[in-house]
Amino acid sequence: MGSQPINLPRYSKGKRPQFFNEEGMEHLLAMILELSTELAVAYNRIDRLERVLIAAGVTSQDALDNYEPGEEALKAQDEWADLLLDRLYSSVQQASNTD
Repeated sequence: MGSQPINLPRYSKGKRPQFFNEEGMEHLLAMILELSTELAVAYNRIDRLERVLIAAGVTSQDALDNYEPGEEALKAQDEWADLLLDRLYSSVQQASNTD
């Protein structure tokens, strides 16, 4: 195989498959799928990190359970939440851009 990277189109061509008669239901399905994917990835990552930190003696389960984030952490969490909401509503935004 060559060392050239494969450049794929950023957006697929054609229409999205439609599973429901109402467009609103399609957007809701897209949001649920996005949330489900995000939740599964986050859960696996959190579980892995907690296990590594506890096994390495860096922290304990009790310390993790009782942690309270500071201002900087809260700000970063809010920014991440905003990005998640952008992704969740992307199907609605894309549909409104094509109208």
